[in-house]
Amino acid sequence: MILAVVALYSLIDQYAASGKLSGFFKMRASLLPEEKTEQERNNNSQANEKEQSEETKQNNSEPQPQPQPKPQPKPEPKIPTVSPYIDKVKINRVQTANQYRPSLVTLSVKPYKGEPINISGWIIKTRKGVFAIPKGIEKYQKNMPSDNIIIKEQLSVYLIGDVSPLGLNQNFRPNKCFGYFNQNLDFYPSVYGSCPRPELEDVSYLNPYCQNFILHQSGCKMPNYSKDLKISTDSQCVSYILDYFTYNGCFKRYSQGADFLKDYWYVYLDRNFIQEYHDTVYLYDQYGLLVDQYTY
Repeated sequence: MILAVVALYSLIDQYAASGKLSGFFKMRASLLPEEKTEQERNNNSQANEKEQSEETKQNNSEPQPQPQPKPQPKPEPKIPTVSPYIDKVKINRVQTANQYRPSLVTLSVKPYKGEPINISGWIIKTRKGVFAIPKGIEKYQKNMPSDNIIIKEQLSVYLIGDVSPLGLNQNFRPNKCFGYFNQNLDFYPSVYGSCPRPELEDVSYLNPYCQNFILHQSGCKMPNYSKDLKISTDSQCVSYILDYFTYNGCFKRYSQGADFLKDYWYVYLDRNFIQEYHDTVYLYDQYGLLVDQYTY
């Protein structure tokens, strides 16, 4: 070690004697910036790595967007190969037309546990052609729009080979007020002709003679009071009679009752659709599947 120091001083003396000592220090000084630059480069590299590490940590701490699930296509509704209405809707009777009555097919409908059955659009097929079951009005009022015939309880449907007495496309379910139409119209099959009668409590505010007159009416028709001066001159009594003894008046009072509707539909196909003599009548549902057939 001592020898190395002695050699170093000897070398410095030689450079000093030759005048190269300043060059030696310049050379040494020129090396220092390079060493410093290398150190700075290392420091910069470490700083960059630290920044990248902190940025990575920050990115990892931020919530990442979750991939959205792709929408699944809706499954196509399955069309049955066998009608779901077999034994729920049956052809009960077929009747050919004659000079006194139109042709008639009677359907018996028994929904399972109240499951609604929409028969509008179903098809009747005979040798006369193909006929679609139209829409109807369940609680009939004039000028009401027709709707699908939806059956929720056990009842019968009359398919009639004629035009409705109430007008074109006027298919209906009779109710307890329909007897008012029997005065001027003929229905086949016949519509039950009884109508609700007023109760004493309903007319108790009228004079006793008027009460007695009203309570003795048979219902389903407008009473003729024109020759009874005690009635015709009593404006309050006449007002009650004109309001009560009509289909609209009956409908207004009783249409919300649970027993208002009858257990059958009248559906008109507008022409004779049953072959005379012998044929087979086919009934198809909305899928075009056979529900029932009847040979006569």
